[in-house]
Amino acid sequence: VTQIKRQPGSSFKPFVYAVAVNDGYSPAYGISNDPLTVNIGGRNWTPTGGGTGGKITMRKAIARSVNVVAVRTAMEIAPLDKVINLAHEMGIKSELPNVLSLALGAGEVTPLEITNAFGTFANEGIWVEPVAILRIEDRNGKVIEDISMVSNHKEVLSEGAAYIMSDMMTEVVENGTATSVRQFFH
Repeated sequence: VTQIKRQPGSSFKPFVYAVAVNDGYSPAYGISNDPLTVNIGGRNWTPTGGGTGGKITMRKAIARSVNVVAVRTAMEIAPLDKVINLAHEMGIKSELPNVLSLALGAGEVTPLEITNAFGTFANEGIWVEPVAILRIEDRNGKVIEDISMVSNHKEVLSEGAAYIMSDMMTEVVENGTATSVRQFFH
């Protein structure tokens, strides 16, 4: 959990949208879903997944995991340097590449990092340092050291933006790519 690194894939997209929401963009803000090809270092890159034309709201884009819209969001209203900074503030310690494919989860993170970062959304924008040991007791149960009140925490996302993002992410389960998990909540 603390050492293996994997690409988070689409689970990284909320950090892109969180930058936009934190900067005042509404979940109803429309982003082009037209096909996209970007020239990067003399080579063309065409993200797949989406590209069906028209505009789509950020709320629908996150629910349907539309790759083209996530990339366009990073290009137009959520610059990658801000995305990287926010992801780091929310608990991702791994180095993240400043490339457009990061919007689709091309960087590598540990399971603990991504879990901690998502916890920040649920914790109203407050990041809390994960702590594995809360207290140390001797064999008689006497507390030798209580670490539970020492963990670091700070506000890294406005409470409003965290609420909006949490609400947007519920769309993934209610009407998006993860509707099959609803059976476990009823």
